[in-house]
Amino acid sequence: MPAWNAIDWTGKIVNRLTVFRRDKNRPGYWICRCSCSNKCSVSSMSLKAGQKSCGCIRREKPHNWKDLTGKRHRKLVFLQHLGGSRWLCRCDCGNETEVLVTNLSKTDGCRHCARRQDITGEKVGLLTAVGVEPGTVKGRPPLWMFRCNCGNTIQGTVREFHAQWLRSCGCHDNAFTSWSCMMGRCYDPKDPRYNNYGARGIRVCQRWQNFQNFILDMGERPKRYNLGRKHAEKSYSPKNCFWEHVSRNCRDTKNDGQPTKPGLKKGARPR
Repeated sequence: MPAWNAIDWTGKIVNRLTVFRRDKNRPGYWICRCSCSNKCSVSSMSLKAGQKSCGCIRREKPHNWKDLTGKRHRKLVFLQHLGGSRWLCRCDCGNETEVLVTNLSKTDGCRHCARRQDITGEKVGLLTAVGVEPGTVKGRPPLWMFRCNCGNTIQGTVREFHAQWLRSCGCHDNAFTSWSCMMGRCYDPKDPRYNNYGARGIRVCQRWQNFQNFILDMGERPKRYNLGRKHAEKSYSPKNCFWEHVSRNCRDTKNDGQPTKPGLKKGARPR
């Protein structure tokens, strides 16, 4: 029997571990109680090497742990380490919050500050943030009032606004659909129509890269009309585009046997 295995560890204290007795189910192991009140089975070799705990030290302080007490990250000041990667922080607004140091790059302040984010004056699409609506329901994100370029207003949350789910009061929804589809088939290789447009070199003019310029030039899309081009081999621009009725627009395709636009050859396939 090795010398380290012949030692009687009963009653001895090794760092945070207090040894009680041998482990009957595992030869060479000892039943220990950690200072955190957990029980564990530790080998004689580990005790001889000076094992520090049952593993609670690793959970309390990871291997890359740093003392951040008193340090600042944006609106947060670190107060106390709560174990692992969790810290108790105080926000500039006075609230205390629990923060994961592994998620600091996405954290500016406490959740209350995030909900009270001031976006007054910010613009997305045709909407401009005006102010928070009074009487917000407790526990739900506050509703903001947004003014459209047409003069109408619409309500929405900060998340909907920043995710661009809201781009107008509804007055230009049809035109935005046409604009986004045009951008997709010209620049997105995953678009099913990209081979007939972007792959052939058809692009969108620089001015129309911005939806606001597109709506100023084309106006709102009429009902049952699509975005058409006067010349099929030229790119999208104010001089080459117009609103075309769907009955005619559907025939203006690369695979149609009877071309209806100049430059569209019969039976031609995408290059």
